Amino acid sequence: MNDVVIAAHEKDVETLIPAIKSIKKNVIDLRNVYVISDKKLTDDAIWIPESEFSFNIKDVSNIVGTNRRTCWYYAMLLKVLVGNEIKEISDKYITMCSDTFIIKPTKFFDGNISLHNISNDSNPPNNPYCEHLTRLIPEFKFANHHSGIVHHGVVQKDILNFIINKVELIHKKPFWQACLDVAVPPYKTNSNPIQIPEGCGKIADYEILFHYPMHFFPERSKIRILKHVMAYKENLGVEGYNSYSNVGSRINLGGHVKIFEGRDSNFKFSNLRESFNFICDAAANLGWDMITFQNHTRIGSDGNKIAMMGTLHERINRQ
Repeated sequence: MNDVVIAAHEKDVETLIPAIKSIKKNVIDLRNVYVISDKKLTDDAIWIPESEFSFNIKDVSNIVGTNRRTCWYYAMLLKVLVGNEIKEISDKYITMCSDTFIIKPTKFFDGNISLHNISNDSNPPNNPYCEHLTRLIPEFKFANHHSGIVHHGVVQKDILNFIINKVELIHKKPFWQACLDVAVPPYKTNSNPIQIPEGCGKIADYEILFHYPMHFFPERSKIRILKHVMAYKENLGVEGYNSYSNVGSRINLGGHVKIFEGRDSNFKFSNLRESFNFICDAAANLGWDMITFQNHTRIGSDGNKIAMMGTLHERINRQ
C-alpha cells in the first residue's frame, strides 16, 4: 500500500478537496492521503503541519530572498523531503500538486519498480532545472532526454535516502540547504541570480524525483506514459474565471491541444466543483488519465501572485 502526499496553500482550497476525492477514487493500492500545509485546510486528508519539518519558510527566504520563488521552492522541498522527515509516510508514496486530478484508475508502482510519467517541459540537458541536478550531484548523468515534470512524483524511501545522503556528503550541509545554495549563483543555462528580481526557476522537485532514480536505480525505475492535461486552458463554464480556448490545453507530450474541440464553448456550471467533476469525467471518457487545473490559469498570473505573496511576509515574520 502507498500514500499520496500533497503540499498546499490557502489559495489551493478550490482544487484541493476535489483533487483528494479523485485520488481516493482512482489511485490503486492507496493507503492514506496527507496534506502538508501551514494551517489545516481540510478534514478529507491527514494533516502534516509544516512545523514538523526541520526547516521553515524563513530558512528558505534567508537563502533565495523573499519573492514568489520562496513559496515555490519551499513547497518543492517539503514534497521531496516528506518521506525522510515524516516517519509515518509509507515506504512507497506519490507526491502530487494540489491542483492535479487523477481521473482513471492508475497504479504508480509495480512491486519495487516506480512507474514514472514524462513530459516535454524541460528536456535535458540545456535548461536550469537540469543544470541544478548536475550541480547538486556532479557525477550524475542523464539516463534519458525526457522531463519528469508531470505534477506528481513517485518515491521509494530507500532510494530517496540514498539521494539525500549523497547530496549531504558532497555539500557537507542538509539536503534542503544544498538545493537552495546551488540555485543562487548564475547558471550557464541562465545567468540571472535568483534575486534579480526573481530569477529563473532553477529547482524542480519532480526532476529530482525522476532523473536521479533513473540514473542510480535504473532497475527500479520505469517510464510508463500517462495522458496528462498538464494545464487545462479551455472554458471552465463558470462566470469570472479565465478561458484560453483559442490556444488549447497544454498536454504532457504534445504542446497545446483542444481536448474538447470547441465543445467547451457550451459549458455552463454554477460553481467550480460542478465544472471540475464534469470536465474530469468527460476527459476520462476521451482517454485522458490526469488533468491539472492551475490557479494562475483560472484567475490570471497577477491574481495568483497576490494570493501567494499575501501570506508570505506574515509567515516569515511568525517563524
